[in-house]
Amino acid sequence: MAYADDILITARKKQSLMDTFQLLTNNSLEVGLTINKKKTKYIKCSKKDIKIENLNMRSSYIEQVKQYKYLGSIINDTNSIQEEVKERIALGIKAYYANLKFFKSRFVTKGSKLKLFRTVIRPIVTCASETWVLKENIIQKLQVFERKILTGISGPMKENQTWRIKNNEELDKLIQHENIVNYIKAKRLSWLAIHKECMKPGQLRRYLNGIP
Repeated sequence: MAYADDILITARKKQSLMDTFQLLTNNSLEVGLTINKKKTKYIKCSKKDIKIENLNMRSSYIEQVKQYKYLGSIINDTNSIQEEVKERIALGIKAYYANLKFFKSRFVTKGSKLKLFRTVIRPIVTCASETWVLKENIIQKLQVFERKILTGISGPMKENQTWRIKNNEELDKLIQHENIVNYIKAKRLSWLAIHKECMKPGQLRRYLNGIP
């Protein structure tokens, strides 16, 4: 898999990985390109404990790592998305505070604030979420993040001469039930509509059931 000059090689066996990498190296040299060996890493995904074992090849030394970032997404040796979601939420919070004057301004309508949330903040958090497995703890973290942002946007409401923050049901109504979890599920379905023809029946079933 390649995007511009970022190339990802996947293989089931170490020897296949080494052979493919060597082939890539040779073909690159033929057109005058060289591979940055310092940036080249390799990772082994397994549910078992993995022993760190760097790859020694004829012309290259490849460091084995437990996780790395590819096209902005964190990939690790356990196929866990915990760190990825954590970082995405942190980036979303950073984007929110970068636009805090806009969100807190009395001269900006609530509709404009929600539009900024939907078009800027939420896409930052949900980037590449089509591949996420939404377990209960992940869903809870995403919902907590969204409610904090929406509470800041909507502000308190007055009830019986007392000011209070809006509850979860009121916040959900504010965004017309298009919460961040439903948004991710919709993105997964859109992705599936495009790629289903390329997937085997077993892969399709695993994707629909949220199995990594």
